[in-house]
Amino acid sequence: MALTKEDQVYIADTVNNAVDNLARIVAKGFEQTATKQDIARLELEIMEVKERVTYIERDIAEIRKGLMSRIELEDIWARLSLVEKKLGIQSGK
Repeated sequence: MALTKEDQVYIADTVNNAVDNLARIVAKGFEQTATKQDIARLELEIMEVKERVTYIERDIAEIRKGLMSRIELEDIWARLSLVEKKLGIQSGK
């Protein structure tokens, strides 16, 4: 069965519309894709954050060096309580 001119025009229009719709979908997808500049900017920001974290970790390590541990503090409280008891001092607790 041979296609009429009308059928051929309908098929061509349908195919063209489908191709146009597909092109719009693909273009919209590319609008949301990160560019090389976006990726480079994010990599730079990540490097800056890593540097900040490194400095924070160093600062925390230095602070910890100056702090006494929980065990040391509990030992001091136990010794103080013993001294207070021997001297007959009422504890502040």
